[in-house]
Amino acid sequence: MNELAYLSNGPARGDIVVFDTEGIRLFAHSQMNIKRVAGLPGDTISISGGKLLVDGRPAPELDGIRYVIMPANPISGAEGALHEEGDTFTVPAATYFMLGDNSPNSFDSRYWGPLPAANIKGRAAMRFWPWSRIGGL
Repeated sequence: MNELAYLSNGPARGDIVVFDTEGIRLFAHSQMNIKRVAGLPGDTISISGGKLLVDGRPAPELDGIRYVIMPANPISGAEGALHEEGDTFTVPAATYFMLGDNSPNSFDSRYWGPLPAANIKGRAAMRFWPWSRIGGL
């Protein structure tokens, strides 16, 4: 992980970031996690036809990743977003909307809501899985 990556600027859409789950209600304890930045502060996002839309247009930084709508989970409460086709979510200031690349099986902002910017620890620098894509990011 590159801990210096965001000293002067915040993450960009498409960045894979490492973050702490401190203060996110649905995590029983603080732990490090990794997800891709899908929504920046102020973006209005939605998922349609497997594509992430930002302000109504496909996000080219996320081309090649197929996203799915995840039905609301009664355990998660109302903090998450994008649970039905046509849902939109505007990312609040000083937060990011995080999605996993394995969309059907990812516990991400669709469940626990936007990630506070203060929780971000750095940008992922190396990929170890899948083996066919091992290397630097």
